[in-house]
Amino acid sequence: MRKSLLTSAHAVTILFIASGLALFASHDVLAKAKPHVSFSAVDMVILGPGEVVLGPALGASTLIRDKKGATGTVHVGDLGIESSVLDTWGTTVYSVWAIVFNNPTECERTQVICSPGEEIMKDGGVAAGLSIFWVAGGISSSNTDLTAGVLNLEFRIERKRPPGFVIPDFSQDGLTNVAGAEIHFVVAPHPDAMPGNVAFELTHPGPAIRGAAHLP
Repeated sequence: MRKSLLTSAHAVTILFIASGLALFASHDVLAKAKPHVSFSAVDMVILGPGEVVLGPALGASTLIRDKKGATGTVHVGDLGIESSVLDTWGTTVYSVWAIVFNNPTECERTQVICSPGEEIMKDGGVAAGLSIFWVAGGISSSNTDLTAGVLNLEFRIERKRPPGFVIPDFSQDGLTNVAGAEIHFVVAPHPDAMPGNVAFELTHPGPAIRGAAHLP
């Protein structure tokens, strides 16, 4: 099953759309310090089936763009506890992925932001310049039934140089339109991680997506 997620556009659609509970973020701050540098920060919200916003979540993400690429961060709390909205009971290993729409003006725009599922179903994401690739991985702090785990990650994305694994069937160039691309960061829990396979789990797609941030 894990292999199909890496080789089929239809399977990737299921990964990002049919995973049940996910998180996207609403726009919060956008300040341009220089013509070639921009900074944005967003709060995460809970996104249910059909991409309906269910409410706020304990998480945020930032993005700094410059001439050569972008630097991002993901900060998520409330990880690993049974009551968590992230539904990651017992999980401490996570990977972070960038869903990049290099040509966001080509998105269908039936919603305020680009939808990976809609663009994949339309033309495989070609018109929107869709590229999905790994940007970071991490192990959360220890969690118990009373104490949540925390994940704080920082990563760098160079123009046309994806930092890690790129999902097949989409553009392999990563971020090409640094100034104008719409970027989503998604967090994938890896409940199957165990001693001996942590490196693989940290750098490859997980079975589902549980958290995301939208950075226009």
